[in-house]
Amino acid sequence: MPVRKHSDDLPAAVRAAALAATLFLGACSHLGRVSPSHWHMPWHHKQAPAEPPAQELVLEGSDQGLPQAWVRNTLVTDLGAQAGEGTLVLRRAPGHDWPIRMAFQVRPGSFGHLEVQGDQRLVLAVPADGGVVLLQVPPRLYSSSTPSITLKYGP
Repeated sequence: MPVRKHSDDLPAAVRAAALAATLFLGACSHLGRVSPSHWHMPWHHKQAPAEPPAQELVLEGSDQGLPQAWVRNTLVTDLGAQAGEGTLVLRRAPGHDWPIRMAFQVRPGSFGHLEVQGDQRLVLAVPADGGVVLLQVPPRLYSSSTPSITLKYGP
């Protein structure tokens, strides 16, 4: 029986397997760039849609309201434009209830304290420096029958 030499076939098989593996890996690395937009790649995530601006509270005596946004179940009202001393009266928008949780976003150094008056009174200190601060208001400060919340800010 003649003995067959496989040494001539082995390098060709190894070269073919290496070429196939290289082509496969090259195709996989470009798959995300050339795939149709309707394909879902598990490593790609859609961006969450932007939250629409909220208008739960209205500013008494003004046509313009304060910027508001929902962060989970907390209504955050931006007081960044307020500075020095002043008073704001907030009411519920028609057809809306008071939010379960409320917070006020303030710029440090714009004023020294924020007094929040609903069914109860609370004075919150505003830091003199640093980044934007979120001041949380406890829910017991107001109830569903509270007609308005008065904010007094100053030094």
